[in-house]
Amino acid sequence: MAGTMLCIILVNSIGWRPSLGSEEFLKDFNKAASNNNGNLVVNVPQQLHKWVPPAEGMYKANCGVFVNKSKRRIGIGIVIRNHNGNIMASCSQALDANLSLKAAKLTAVLRSILFSRDCGLAPCLVEVLEATVVRWIVNGSYRQSEFGVILNDIDSLL
Repeated sequence: MAGTMLCIILVNSIGWRPSLGSEEFLKDFNKAASNNNGNLVVNVPQQLHKWVPPAEGMYKANCGVFVNKSKRRIGIGIVIRNHNGNIMASCSQALDANLSLKAAKLTAVLRSILFSRDCGLAPCLVEVLEATVVRWIVNGSYRQSEFGVILNDIDSLL
């Protein structure tokens, strides 16, 4: 895939508790995401990839980000599935934050890790489709940049 990379981050914690109403949250998030009024910056991969389930006994989180620069807000959507592809938990969050798209993506990864732990869905993989974001997380680069605080938070949870 040109310009995209798949990274799986293993989040360690214990416990299991599915969130109720996950499918309804996902429907609400998709509805809100489709009504973008031209103000949202959406990162669309150049090639669509097929979702690959995690190994049995694991969970996988996928997250999406929408940035509304004019209103200084970001939206984050998170869906966690089991090895059968069943939705175990989902959430959408709107944050007052004037973040760049890359910072918003890192925030979504951080929120995905925290959400999976809060739901007791572990171990959980977080799928990231942006090569630059993956490099920053894996290599620890850009710790002194505007993204440093978010990267340090992610690193402390891994």
